Amino acid sequence: MSRAMSMWVQLVMSERGIRAPQGFAYKGHSLRSGGSSAAEAIGVFRFRGNWMGGWSQQGRTRELHYLDPSVGPSRGAWALLGWLADGVYSAGQVETERRRGARDTDEPGEQVGARDA
Repeated sequence: MSRAMSMWVQLVMSERGIRAPQGFAYKGHSLRSGGSSAAEAIGVFRFRGNWMGGWSQQGRTRELHYLDPSVGPSRGAWALLGWLADGVYSAGQVETERRRGARDTDEPGEQVGARDA
């Protein structure tokens, strides 16, 4: 997490008069921990929380360093993350675009060094 993000978190919390408990500090990773803990509190499946946070499905980093079991469910958590607990996902109508001169490939994503034709 960037130093700029940590500074921003500290500034926003300070402006709102929110102080971390003694011996702790709010930093950029507090956003990951807070979001992850809130998702867990409202019953988001563990694999979805790992996926959203970019954690490995096999690793334990999230469980060991980012989940705070003292965080309970809240209206804010439901408002922000409830869609993950519901398991209902919709991105609307899928649109595709074929670049002129593009070759078919089994590889996902764009080719490294490919230029728009």
